[in-house]
Amino acid sequence: MSKAKTLDDALKGHDPDTIIRGKIEAQFAAMRAVGPEEWDEEPDFCSKAQKISLKTIVPYREVYKSHVAIAPPKGDRAAKVLWFADPKFASKFRDKTAKKTS
Repeated sequence: MSKAKTLDDALKGHDPDTIIRGKIEAQFAAMRAVGPEEWDEEPDFCSKAQKISLKTIVPYREVYKSHVAIAPPKGDRAAKVLWFADPKFASKFRDKTAKKTS
């Protein structure tokens, strides 16, 4: 006899928000397996997180703001969004870059 299906099963399979959050959490887990200081620029993070689109990820920056930092522009290069495995290191990055830009 198979296990009864749950609401959680339905959400994981059909609710876009639950699916995206699951992909993001899985990518954080994969990054932590590499090391706590692991980070990716947003396009790479999205690609590795089971191909979340750049358009889709934007509202999740706020949801996961403790994991997100902005690398300030440098020369002709635009600012970049970075996603960190561990919020502690995102905070350290924000602190260090804030001191250099102020």
